[in-house]
Amino acid sequence: MAIAKQKAKGSTSQPPAGMTLISGGYANSWDVEVMPVLEGHVESPPKIVTLTQGGKKTDRKCVEVKTGSGDRYTLWESAALVNFFEVLAERAPCNVWVSFQGYGKAKKGQNAPKLFEAAIGE
Repeated sequence: MAIAKQKAKGSTSQPPAGMTLISGGYANSWDVEVMPVLEGHVESPPKIVTLTQGGKKTDRKCVEVKTGSGDRYTLWESAALVNFFEVLAERAPCNVWVSFQGYGKAKKGQNAPKLFEAAIGE
């Protein structure tokens, strides 16, 4: 029996009556070029996600930040945010503020690191 494939793009399908939708999809990654300051609420401690980059698997931490307007963004750990993520693991749920400060000096053969200031509140 063949199963028909449907396009997900623009899909408006809903779960059958009597079923509850569990996930509303993934939050978009925070784009520092579009929105240099991310402020909102983090409900859960960072989770570890295994990514495959260039055939190599790496574990990366991330959290979902919900802004006051209800938009959701995924904030990924970077070298500049390691300490922030350590504190976040102990303090979530909490409010966060992360501000992109520009780019640092690139090492030979690498991209310039992104620099941030970050704060955690109640």
